[in-house]
Amino acid sequence: MNQRIPLGRFDLKIKKSDRVLEVGPGHNPHPRSNVLVEKFIDDNSHRCGDVITRKGQELLNYDGTNMPFKDKEFDYVIC
Repeated sequence: MNQRIPLGRFDLKIKKSDRVLEVGPGHNPHPRSNVLVEKFIDDNSHRCGDVITRKGQELLNYDGTNMPFKDKEFDYVIC
């Protein structure tokens, strides 16, 4: 597995063809994420507002430990 520490939120080496999972996106998910996994969709007490989804993003309600994905389904994960 390749790992590196990005300089900032947009300093990510994600290819256009990569499928991206974001776990715990908060109210402002990364625009490059394809699938967003959030535990508390209806409770905003831990973030600044509702989760904003952009065109092409899928929002799923899971707790981050039991998710319905196959191994190697995603090329990049943002946590």
